[in-house]
Amino acid sequence: MPHMNTRFVLAGMVSLLMPACSYGPKVDRFPPAQHPSGIASLLYVAGDTLDAEVLAVEEDALLVLVDSAGQHRLAGRLARIPFPGITRGRFAHAGGVRRGFFDRGFALSANVRPYEATGEDLAANPEDRANLQLLSRYPQGVGDELLARLEAAYGELETLDPDGEP
Repeated sequence: MPHMNTRFVLAGMVSLLMPACSYGPKVDRFPPAQHPSGIASLLYVAGDTLDAEVLAVEEDALLVLVDSAGQHRLAGRLARIPFPGITRGRFAHAGGVRRGFFDRGFALSANVRPYEATGEDLAANPEDRANLQLLSRYPQGVGDELLARLEAAYGELETLDPDGEP
C-alpha cells in the first residue's frame, strides 16, 4: 500500500508541474496572431519580386494584396497568381517551429521560421497549401460578395497568366 501512495504523490506532482512547461510559439511572439492581416510573402514572378499579403489560397493560385512590385504596376492592387507563375515564394512565419533550448536564458523557446516553396511545390502539396491557407487573411476563402468588396477597395482583380504577365 505505501508503494501505491508514492505513485499517486508522484503523479500529482508531475500533473502540477506540467503547466509550468511551455512549448511552441506564444501569441505575443507570433505576428499572425496579433493582427487580422494574412501572412507576408515575397513572391518571385516572371523575373519580378512582389511583396504581398496572402489573402486566400485557392486550389491553383494565391489571391494576394500586393504591397510593392518592381516591373508590374500592381502595388496596392489585388492579384491572383497561378502557382505555375511563381518561380519562388517566401512566406513569413509559415515554416513550422524551430526549437531552441538556450535561446532565451534557459527557457524552452520556439522560433517560427519562414516557409519557402516554388509554385510547383504548392501545386503538388495540398498539406502545404492548407497550412498557408490557415495563415491567410481569409482562411475560409473569398466568395463573390467579399471579392466585390475587396475590388471596391483595391481595384479590379488582376489575374497574372502562368508567365507572370497581367
